[in-house]
Amino acid sequence: MATPIECDRAHTLEAVLIGTVDGSAGQAPAPPKPGSEGFQASYTACGKAVAGYVGGEWHTGLLGIDVRQPTSQAWQGGLRNYICSVVALSDAYGVKPGIPSCRAP
Repeated sequence: MATPIECDRAHTLEAVLIGTVDGSAGQAPAPPKPGSEGFQASYTACGKAVAGYVGGEWHTGLLGIDVRQPTSQAWQGGLRNYICSVVALSDAYGVKPGIPSCRAP
């Protein structure tokens, strides 16, 4: 479980969207796995939300996105929400820790 902090404090990622797994993926017996249609839908929604959050195309800004689906236990309990976060990269291969906010001014 993450602990929310102020935007001006050093952090690794920022939550941008809490989305819902919809349609047939939301009715499945387990959360979407990477590469599945349900996961791709979540990833696409996350990418759009991040683009709006940072004020433009995130692919060209050394930014990455992270989509966290519910755990199997939470899914069995009825949770269908995923968390979308944006992260600043130090280069094309790594996370840059301790970033200020990625949000567009």
